[in-house]
Amino acid sequence: LLVSLISPASAETIEDARAAYSTGNYVEAAKLYRALAERGDTSAQEWIAFLYLFGRGVPRDTHEAHRWFHKAADQGAVGLAIITGLTLLLSDNGPPDYDEAVWLFRLGADKGNAEAQCQLGLRYANGQGVPQGYAEAVQWFRMAANQGHADAQLNLGYAYADGQGVPQ
Repeated sequence: LLVSLISPASAETIEDARAAYSTGNYVEAAKLYRALAERGDTSAQEWIAFLYLFGRGVPRDTHEAHRWFHKAADQGAVGLAIITGLTLLLSDNGPPDYDEAVWLFRLGADKGNAEAQCQLGLRYANGQGVPQGYAEAVQWFRMAANQGHADAQLNLGYAYADGQGVPQ
């Protein structure tokens, strides 16, 4: 977080944006988050991306969502991108959006986030949003496992036990 770079007046604004979102006033939340995002607040950049991706308070625009998620990721913020990717897989609003989830996981995985690397490995292992590729899955599981990610370590163990992408 860049909290130290945000003035006290802006800190109140981020709270106002959160409050607007939590009460369902997405138009106001989008306005407030966008103003903060344009000033470089990474949390606000992730939230305005989320709003664009789901069309809450702003027109649905995946290009704009990607732009804001990239801005935040370039500054090291990938948490909401990963949560959003998981949301797209578990959505009650229709079938999972594997393509968009993979894009979000790759954004985090490329920044070294172990959860994103594990999730990307799962997509390759299962051929969800990407061509199935056990060797590629193992590479992502190994990166996450080397960071101590327990699920990635388990998945890597299964890959060795089954000989999927590695010798059995």
